[in-house]
Amino acid sequence: LGNMFADAALRLLKESNIPKSSIHLVSSHGQTISGHPHWELGELSVIAHRTGLTVAGDFRPADVAAGGNGTPCTCTYDTVMLRPQPGGKWRIAINVGGTSSVTFLPPWPEAGSPDVALPLGLDPGLGVFFMDLTARAIDASLEYDAGGDMARAAQIHHDLVEEWLTYKYYQQQSLPIGVGPDDFPETLWQEWRTGAHGKGVSDRDLLASLTELTARQIARASARFGGDGVMRGGVHDVILRGGVCANSFFVERLRWNMEQELKVEIGKVKTLSEIGLDEESWETAMYAMLGFLCVHGIYNFQPSCTGASSPVVGGKVAPGVNFHTLMNSVAEETGTVPPLSIVSSAASRAVKRIAFPETELLALPRFTIGFVQLPSDLPLDCEAGPLLTQIPGVKWRFQKMDFMQGGEENPELICSQVFCEQADRGAISNAAACFFPRGKGSFGAVDALGLACTSMALVLSPARVHTELARGYPASSAQTDMATAVRTALRELWTRTKQDKQSPPPPLKLAVLTPYVAEVHEQALEFVRSTGSEVVQIVAQRSLNLETDSLVSSVSPRCISQCARALATEAAETLGAPPDVVFVSCSAFHSTGPGFIDSVEQCLEEDLSSTPGPAVLTSNQALMWHLLRNCSGGAVEERELRAVAAMGASSPGCEPGFSAEKRREVENIWARVGEV
Repeated sequence: LGNMFADAALRLLKESNIPKSSIHLVSSHGQTISGHPHWELGELSVIAHRTGLTVAGDFRPADVAAGGNGTPCTCTYDTVMLRPQPGGKWRIAINVGGTSSVTFLPPWPEAGSPDVALPLGLDPGLGVFFMDLTARAIDASLEYDAGGDMARAAQIHHDLVEEWLTYKYYQQQSLPIGVGPDDFPETLWQEWRTGAHGKGVSDRDLLASLTELTARQIARASARFGGDGVMRGGVHDVILRGGVCANSFFVERLRWNMEQELKVEIGKVKTLSEIGLDEESWETAMYAMLGFLCVHGIYNFQPSCTGASSPVVGGKVAPGVNFHTLMNSVAEETGTVPPLSIVSSAASRAVKRIAFPETELLALPRFTIGFVQLPSDLPLDCEAGPLLTQIPGVKWRFQKMDFMQGGEENPELICSQVFCEQADRGAISNAAACFFPRGKGSFGAVDALGLACTSMALVLSPARVHTELARGYPASSAQTDMATAVRTALRELWTRTKQDKQSPPPPLKLAVLTPYVAEVHEQALEFVRSTGSEVVQIVAQRSLNLETDSLVSSVSPRCISQCARALATEAAETLGAPPDVVFVSCSAFHSTGPGFIDSVEQCLEEDLSSTPGPAVLTSNQALMWHLLRNCSGGAVEERELRAVAAMGASSPGCEPGFSAEKRREVENIWARVGEV
C-alpha cells in the first residue's frame, strides 16, 4: 500500500507538472481496514523514501488512544471551513460516500459570550454502498443510479424501510460514531435483497427503498442526536457532499425527511460549490489540513465529535530529505525553534571542526538554573534555550512534575482542586528532588530553582511553593516562582519610571491577558493588585477561558500577539492614553520565542502612535529574569539581562494599522480560540 500511495504521489506531480522541490509535505490518510475503532494501513516511511518528501499520516490512532473512535475526522474540516458566523443558526454538513457522516455546526459565539456550543458529529449508517450494489444488479454495465432516475421511476416500500431501521446499528442508544465495512457488509445486502424478493419487491423498487433508507436514517439520527440546537427552527441550512449530490431523487428525499424529523423548513439542500468551495477536492483538502495541523502541533480532532476524552494532535511524521527545511519553515510560522534545527546546527559545527581542528572553548558555566514544570508545558522547553544561550556560561535544566490521576478531576485542568491535590501528593517537591546530586556545582545541580507555572503559584501561594521547592531541593539558595517573578518585575518597571527623588512615580497602567478560566483569572488579577495600588492599576483585562494546559499551548504566537494588541487598543480607547504595560500571563503561552516581545512592542507603538509604546511582560520572561538576577550575585550584567526580553529576528510579524475590523476579528478569536 505504501508503494501504491508513493506511485500515486509521484504520478500526480508528473501529470501536474509541479516540481517536487516546491512540495513541503505529503499528507496520507491511508486505506481504512476497520471502523471500530478506525485503523488505516499504508506505510508512511515507504512513501517518504520513494518520494524524498516528509510524510504525515496515520492520524486517527491518537484520537483512539484518548478514548475516541478516530472518526468522524470531517468535523475538523467542517469546523474550520463551514461553521456559521456569530448570531446565525446551526448548519448541518452531511457527507455521503459508501457510508454517511454528519457534522452539526453551531454558529461561532458572539464576542465575549460565555456560552460556547461545540460541534457534534455522528455516523448515521449507510451511504450509497447498497444503492450501488442494487444498481449493478439491475444493469451490470452501471456503476450507480446516475441522477436517481431509476429510483424515481420505481416505488418506495416504506414497510421495508422501517423493517431495515430495526437493524442493530440503528438501535444504538449512544451517539453512533465509527461506521465501517463490517457494519454493513455485502452479505447483509444480499440478505435484505432476498427478503425483499420474497415479498414480491423488484430490484428497481429495492433501489428506491434503499435510497429512502439512506435519507431517512440521516434525518432520524439528526433529530435524535443533534440536540436542541438543531431542533425546531434551529437549522440555517443543510450542506450535502459526495457524488450523491448528482442524484436528484436522493436529494429530494433527504430534504423531505429532514423537514419531517427536524420540524423545520429547509428551502434547499446546498452543495459545497453553492457556498464557494470546490466540490471535488474538499476531501483531499481535509486530509491536507490534518497533515498541516499535525506538523504544526495543533489539535486536528474534535473530541466533541469523536468521543475522545481530550483533543489530540493526531498523526505520525516520516522524515524525508526535506525534513529540516520543513521544520525550520514551521519554526518561522510558529515563532519557536525546533530542537532538530539546534541539533543540525551543532552537527554542522562539528563537521567544520573535523575539517579545521583548531581548539574552540565554550565559556565555562557560571551557574545553572532549574525549572520545575507542569507535565504538559512545552513552550518554555523551546523558548528558554534560544534566549538563555545569549548569556555566556548560563546553563538550564527542566524537570516535569508527575501529575497522577487519582481524583475526579482531569489532572490537566487549570484549577484549584487539581493544583492543591497534586501539591499535597508531593508533585513539586518530588520534581525538585530530581536535580541530583545536591552539591552546588556538581553535575546535575542547580544554583537557582523556580516553579514555571503562574496559575499554580497563584492558587497555592508563593510561600507554599517555596516550601515545597525547599523540601525537595534544600541545596538551592535561590528559589522563586512565576507569580513572585511577575510581581517583582512589575515593581522594577514601576521604579524605573521614577523621574525625581522627591515624589513616587504614578502607578503603572496595566492591561492583563490570561488564558485561564474565570476562577484562576480572578486570582491572577488579585495577585497583580497585591503588588500595591501605588505600583499598578489594572485598566483592561481579558481571559481566553481555556480549561487545560494543552489548549493554552495550542494558541499560536500570532494569535497571542493579536489579542495583546487588541487589549492594549481597548485600554487606550478607554483611558485616552496607552497603557504602560501589557502583561501576558501563563507559562503555556508561546509568548517568549525569539523576537516575540520586541515585535509586539513595535506593533503596539504603531497601533497606538506612541513612542515608546507599552512594555510587554510575559510570565516566562519574568521567571527567567528573576532566576538570573537571584542566583548571579552580580555575575550577570544588566546589558546581558536584556537578552531575556526576547530580542531576535524571528517574530509573529508587525501588521500596521490595528483597525476596527481587526478588533472584531480578534473578538472572535477570544471567543473561540482553542476549539479547533
